[in-house]
Amino acid sequence: MKIARLAAIAALIMIPFTGLGLACSYPLVALHTHLAGEDVVVRVGECEFRGRRSSCEATWRDGSGRLRHGTVGAAHSDDEGRDVIMRAGPAGRLQERNLGFFWVMMVFPALFYGSIVAVPAWLLVVSRRSAAAARELLTRPGALLVGRGRIRHADGRVMASLRKAEAPPGYTPVSLPGAKSRKKTSSILDAATSLASNPTRDERFRAVVTPEGRKMFLIDRRPGGSTLPETWLVDPAGTPRGVVRRLQDHPFRAQMMDARGTRVGSIKMAPGSEKALRPTSFVIRDGSGRHVATMTPAGLRNLACHVEPDADPLVRDLVLVLALDLGRLTR
Repeated sequence: MKIARLAAIAALIMIPFTGLGLACSYPLVALHTHLAGEDVVVRVGECEFRGRRSSCEATWRDGSGRLRHGTVGAAHSDDEGRDVIMRAGPAGRLQERNLGFFWVMMVFPALFYGSIVAVPAWLLVVSRRSAAAARELLTRPGALLVGRGRIRHADGRVMASLRKAEAPPGYTPVSLPGAKSRKKTSSILDAATSLASNPTRDERFRAVVTPEGRKMFLIDRRPGGSTLPETWLVDPAGTPRGVVRRLQDHPFRAQMMDARGTRVGSIKMAPGSEKALRPTSFVIRDGSGRHVATMTPAGLRNLACHVEPDADPLVRDLVLVLALDLGRLTR
């Protein structure tokens, strides 16, 4: 089921990008025909007109004297039987000798294919900067490294692991008012986001377990439908303790609440990270507004986290919930 969902998400994301890539390739084909082709005299044959579109049979001789056949557009029905000078590409494609508007259209493939190179390069620069911040954060007492389903101390010792779990016996989910609806963008993107942020029944619950086998707490990755995602903190006995709820799409903003709905903390993007493609660096403040925790990327799939020693235990655990379910909460 998980593989099927990932395949569906990938397909939904690739549809618009594939269409954009094909659209951007058309000006490149015209440029190739212009640069690598040759001027030929084309005899326009019988034409077929369908609305504003036309298709005419065409014959010409290439540079080696070989007779070639193809099709060409015509502006009027009296173009039949005329000889026109056109540009013929190596593959037999015909077009006007002057590129004209195609020069303007070159901007789109330049931007599209340029971004394919520029975005990874930019991400590399950002990751190097965040790695330096993560190294500094991990030098602080009590700092943790969260990622790949594990919580580790800065020296590499495993503190806890994320494991598949079922709902505790007698567990009753708490529903707090105030959930925010997700802003609609496009049907394809909305469908992909909904698949990614709404886990299946098998993916909903996860237990955070120590190496000795003790359950620290459970995570309820609550399906939200069309609302922004939220993740609940549940104690091993099945009592809901608190929730991390996303409040805003862009820039990312979320809050922490206890099970009664009282706000106990806020989550905002760290200064300087507002323009990131996806939010990964955060500043967490408690209910009084005091800065009690910091989170920043430490590599491709890890997060460096530091929580002040005197922070509220509920806020401390909710910071771990945020780190462990960050991918879903930030989609």
